[in-house]
Amino acid sequence: MPSTIDHAKASLQSYSNYADENIPEGFQILTGFGLDFESGYSGSAYINPDTKEIIITHRGTNDATDWISNIDIAKGNPKALDDFMNSQIMKDANEFTSSIVNGVREAGSKYEGYSITQTGHSQGGLIASVQGALHKTPVEAFDPAANKALLEHLENKGTITSENLEFFKENSVMHRSDGSFIDWRWNESDYLGHVNNIDVDGSHSMSDILKHMEENNVNKFPPNGESSQTVDELATETKSNSIEDVEFNLDPIQDLINKFMQNVTPQGGGNSSPPPREAFMGIRG
Repeated sequence: MPSTIDHAKASLQSYSNYADENIPEGFQILTGFGLDFESGYSGSAYINPDTKEIIITHRGTNDATDWISNIDIAKGNPKALDDFMNSQIMKDANEFTSSIVNGVREAGSKYEGYSITQTGHSQGGLIASVQGALHKTPVEAFDPAANKALLEHLENKGTITSENLEFFKENSVMHRSDGSFIDWRWNESDYLGHVNNIDVDGSHSMSDILKHMEENNVNKFPPNGESSQTVDELATETKSNSIEDVEFNLDPIQDLINKFMQNVTPQGGGNSSPPPREAFMGIRG
């Protein structure tokens, strides 16, 4: 399973426009799109074929209006909760996450045994919480906006099943920075998942949080000290027969990403055709 530091690096990397310095060790960029899309959402995914791990990360707060939304959501305002779930940001987040999770699961034996986890910082942690509960994948979030009101609202509406929400609570970790704006605004009781308080001198910065995790060798994931369910164990469809020594191949996922990207309009208009494969795979030079 990815470590806390792996998830922290992926969360910081989501702000870096795909510079290489924060990609978790042993991982490569699987796919993602930039920070300049109209909704403001940005997601990316990282894969380690040696350890059979996939991390999906969601970028955090984009501007001040995001924080207004975060506060209203934490208060449990029904209109704010529904507006957030119906926002283009959440639609893009769900489309992106579904393309990765379903692509891996539908690829059958090629990705049998792979684990999928999700992560994010600030509002990205809230988005990761929702997507984790929707898709039944563990989440590790860093100083996230409070998630309890939104997740329970979605359970009451039947959007998230009780089984999935219980899985989320048992297998997810929320790191809260003592003295930060998050800590000042929300209590531990405003969160679902295992809450871990960290001392980063009141900072909300993801770079400061990562530095703290590395200096103190923090690893709180998975919270129960056990590996999460793998892709094939979570799949609802009949599994393919096991094939030994399957060649590592990203094409099934890439096809789904291409279809998704055809429906995404870059900010300011322009050509909405999917970028070349190299743009997704992180091939540079």
